[in-house]
Amino acid sequence: MLPLLLPLLALSAAPGSSSSIHTNLTEGCQVLHPPRDGGIRYRGLTPEEVRSVRLLPFDYEIEFVCRPGREPLGPKVRKCQRDGTWTAMAQPSRCRDCT
Repeated sequence: MLPLLLPLLALSAAPGSSSSIHTNLTEGCQVLHPPRDGGIRYRGLTPEEVRSVRLLPFDYEIEFVCRPGREPLGPKVRKCQRDGTWTAMAQPSRCRDCT
């Protein structure tokens, strides 16, 4: 009985099947726009690559940076999650005057 059960379990977990296993259908996270008076540091990417890329991979981290005389308000780092969203999106990242 066990040899027949294993192929059935493999088929039930196949992508596109109606199993209870959750499979992510996204390919990554969309590039975010920087806050006013600031920017986003994309680790390992050139400015040209940032302009041409549409999605960033899962677990990729971006860092919000501010111009001199300003400091980040809100999350400074966000991470691309498996569901295609960035962490802490309910909290905006902005730059505030620190003088």
